[in-house]
Amino acid sequence: MATHVRVLGWLHIGLGALDLLVALGVFVFFAGVGAFGALLGDPGTALAGGGAAVVIGFIVALTGIPNLLAGMGLLSYSSWGRWLALLLGVVNVFKFPYGTALAVYTFWVLLNDGTRPLFRPA
Repeated sequence: MATHVRVLGWLHIGLGALDLLVALGVFVFFAGVGAFGALLGDPGTALAGGGAAVVIGFIVALTGIPNLLAGMGLLSYSSWGRWLALLLGVVNVFKFPYGTALAVYTFWVLLNDGTRPLFRPA
């Protein structure tokens, strides 16, 4: 099961990195809309685009950072990493299709009786 835990750790890191890339893309898109609105002299579009860039980009990034941390915790066999990954499994179920598949794999690996002894207490 140690191999599954390492694979799971890297998958969590991958999903976290993907979330951060999506957050960057969303930020750039909406910031571009705001900049375009400013160039056209429309302060409402500039404000809405800039505000959306910050808010939506932050929310998407907020879901990616914990996945990165969980992945690092799993790779070091930390008990906090196991619990964080299980908690994120519930959140990731709603990130169809990749997050859902990762959540199912997370539950299968981390709730297996053979996996629990691998993690040391915090």
